[in-house]
Amino acid sequence: MKNFLFYLLISTPLLAFTQTDIKNRKPGELIIHSSISHFKEPLNYVYMICLDGNKDGFDSAKVINNKYSFSVQTGVTTLITLYAKNSESPDQFKTGFMLTLIVEPSTVLISSSDSFSNAKVSGSRAYVEYKPLQSQAEPYGRQLQTIYKIRSERKADTDTQAMSQSANEIDSIRKAMKINVYYKYMQAKPSSILTNYVLNEYASFLKNPSDGEVKIVADKYSTLSKKDQDGYFGRYIKKKIDSYKISIGMMAPEIIQTDLSGNPFLLSSFRGKYVLLDFWAS
Repeated sequence: MKNFLFYLLISTPLLAFTQTDIKNRKPGELIIHSSISHFKEPLNYVYMICLDGNKDGFDSAKVINNKYSFSVQTGVTTLITLYAKNSESPDQFKTGFMLTLIVEPSTVLISSSDSFSNAKVSGSRAYVEYKPLQSQAEPYGRQLQTIYKIRSERKADTDTQAMSQSANEIDSIRKAMKINVYYKYMQAKPSSILTNYVLNEYASFLKNPSDGEVKIVADKYSTLSKKDQDGYFGRYIKKKIDSYKISIGMMAPEIIQTDLSGNPFLLSSFRGKYVLLDFWAS
């Protein structure tokens, strides 16, 4: 009961913010209001890294009366990281001072007691969907971390067979994660607000993809909105699709440049000709 009353007390001012934001929030805008309490040391600033938006990917907010806010024009579901620096070791970031979220343009309320890692988040549909997806991915992530740690400890190991075996284990885990988490999610929720994020994760796990896997990514990418395609995840997915089209023995796509007069030309038009290159380096 005490915990509920405490949460209600710290949330009440944020709810007032929300009602105002619903009226004033611009289309595509992400607004974050957060309160902090019971931290062992005072936090003067909180920093935000955002993969999309009009803040060049980075912003900071001064903590006033244990509250701070951010506003960024993202237009799409995106990934943000909130963090504060530990005064004892400002160059290191600890879990308790860092929070990663997947959120869409909305008004998001965050309340953190003692640590960012146990933050309560509300107001974002994307975050609600992201949490169970994150839980599904965590067991695979822990397996990968264990293997990566062992490999890093064996950097000077001459046992190439053991290193090769661990590499195969990594590939196997990543493949299972790709299918059991991200592919199944896309199949179960084809119109999810997380589609751009999930497709990006699926595409990033592909290694020497088959034609069928490339088609899955390309077809799903074509269903994304123009905003999602132009966003951070969409641009990465497009690069992956383009990279699938190039492999050893295949003809590379045409490269178009402009001449000194501004007229476009194909580099392939110089095939069989002598070309004088003028370049400089520093």
